[in-house]
Amino acid sequence: MDSLTTVATDVLVIGSGIAGCFAALKAREIGADVVMVEQGKSGFSGMSTGGTHRVRVVLPDDDFEEAMKGTVMECEYMVDQDFLQEALVETFDRLRDLLNLGAEFRRDESGNIKWYWADTMLPDFKQRNAMWEPVGSYKHILKINKQVVRRGVKVFDRVMLVDLLTVNGEVKGAVGFDTRKGDFYLFKARAVVVAAGGFSGGGVGNSPSLTGDGIAMGIRVGAELRGMEFGKAETGGMLPDRGAPPWVSVLLNPQDPEVTFTNALGEDFLDQYELGKRVPGRKYYGPPYRIHLMAALKEIKEGRGPCYVDYRAPDKAARLRQFWGSFFDRTLRQIKVTGTTFDKMKYELAISRGYNLGGGIRITPQGQSSVPGLYSAGQSSDMCCVAQYCIVSGMMASAITARRAGGNAAQYALSQPEPRIDKEQVKSLKRQIYAPLNRKHGTAADELRMKIIKTWVNVDIRNEDRLTTAHLGFDELRQEADNLAATDYHELVKCHKMSAYIECSDAVAVAALARRETRLEHIREDYPLTDNKNWLKWVIVKQVGGKLTGLLEDIPFGRWKYRPESRIIDRLQLAGGNCD
Repeated sequence: MDSLTTVATDVLVIGSGIAGCFAALKAREIGADVVMVEQGKSGFSGMSTGGTHRVRVVLPDDDFEEAMKGTVMECEYMVDQDFLQEALVETFDRLRDLLNLGAEFRRDESGNIKWYWADTMLPDFKQRNAMWEPVGSYKHILKINKQVVRRGVKVFDRVMLVDLLTVNGEVKGAVGFDTRKGDFYLFKARAVVVAAGGFSGGGVGNSPSLTGDGIAMGIRVGAELRGMEFGKAETGGMLPDRGAPPWVSVLLNPQDPEVTFTNALGEDFLDQYELGKRVPGRKYYGPPYRIHLMAALKEIKEGRGPCYVDYRAPDKAARLRQFWGSFFDRTLRQIKVTGTTFDKMKYELAISRGYNLGGGIRITPQGQSSVPGLYSAGQSSDMCCVAQYCIVSGMMASAITARRAGGNAAQYALSQPEPRIDKEQVKSLKRQIYAPLNRKHGTAADELRMKIIKTWVNVDIRNEDRLTTAHLGFDELRQEADNLAATDYHELVKCHKMSAYIECSDAVAVAALARRETRLEHIREDYPLTDNKNWLKWVIVKQVGGKLTGLLEDIPFGRWKYRPESRIIDRLQLAGGNCD
């Protein structure tokens, strides 16, 4: 706690997942000195270690215009088309980068990558997928991480960075502490890349360690956020005694036609909707769950709940094993522990809010934030407002945005003089970082987490009253966070993560309040229609007068090729009708 370690570098990369690694590698390629900091153990921590399921790719001989148009439509016209046009071309190069770094993908009998063509919500649009091999393994990221070290990047593990340093409005480093020994760390940098992953909304979805630490750091130095209302929402089977188990998603082969949704009356309720019914070539079940969510909520509100999802099908286990590989066998062991068998896989439908995939620190196509010296990539960024499950989302988008952010951060850093640090700012931030250890009485981090999760109930099912209640609730919790107390360094980590969690959660509530329509996974009870007449806008969240505020910005369709028709869309239009 009294010890000080000072590290000077050109580019500081926060996070060691695929985004952190790609940013660090590109910065080193340009010739910058690079330091990468990870609050856990690099290669084993964060979203990337468990996110190795598939990457979506556009090959040079594929129909680029089809991929461009289909992806814009999947993103419901929110994506930055300048970024998308370049990113789609890059997907093949980034796949080759992954292979050169040691990542492995499923291959056919001839030794070539085995491609899977996946249906989408658009009947005439398919995505080319490559499956990691093995699926869901940390080993791929560990191999990439080792290459980062071999190429001269200095890696600091188990150091939690809490705040960015600024001088005259420019980011010049960060401060934090060793999560085991408590030593204070000061990193001086000419540029910083935040690639620290996203956060799990409502305490569910991905790892509880994903609390939006990097996004919160950006908020505190005035960075703009974008797309925070578009977090991931899911539907899936729920066990009565233990909620929605993580293996439920593995019960689905995306090409599996037999999965059905039924209400309490046994009716397959999705088929009654024009956008939900089975259509050749259109994905019926599986993410994104935009139609499923609205339809299930309608059934429940009108007294036909609970709803059920039925995964049963002939030869289910064999087909899932063929698709998921060894990942399925690992999952099968978890399934057996619950006493579940494949002839009983009809479950009550659960609706949950997962980790964010749709918002973060706003970046340009070059990876730059709205604050000089601050860059971002991967799930900490908004990925130029791409939507979840499109071609340039997930691991592929992390690699693309990170390579751009790392390269541009390096070029910026090499043009800057040695950073001069505000010593008084460092002293003030150090006091704030260790303050919970100096409180004998106060709120425990675990207690505050439960209050955050309960407040999220008003974010999940959205209308003006609930979102306002959530926003006010997060503001009250922000005051409680000022009284957090820790007994050791492990608890100190949790205290700072809860403070970050509150900031990100409030940003979601603010953005959701500002967008008065339904779009992507943002579903408003009081504004259930998608309004392409009045709401072709981005919601920008930033600090204004010390408060998070949602601002509207027109999307610049004037310079882009693809623009939607000026109409209002009803997702729950009955089959055979016009969705206008």
